[in-house]
Amino acid sequence: MIDNGSALNVCPVTTLKQMNVDLNRICPSKTAVRAFDGSRREVNGEIDLLIDVGPCSFSITFQ
Repeated sequence: MIDNGSALNVCPVTTLKQMNVDLNRICPSKTAVRAFDGSRREVNGEIDLLIDVGPCSFSITFQ
């Protein structure tokens, strides 16, 4: 498989609030997000969250 960098991890602010995540952890993002129709979409920023999958933990960046 070839990773062309087109993947994007999205986490709505409403979900962060439900998870009691401190919204001050959201950092500015320079990521350019484009929809399927090619239009540009603004993001609130990015945040790194620790995700547990079974016994393993991963730091994942979300937009």
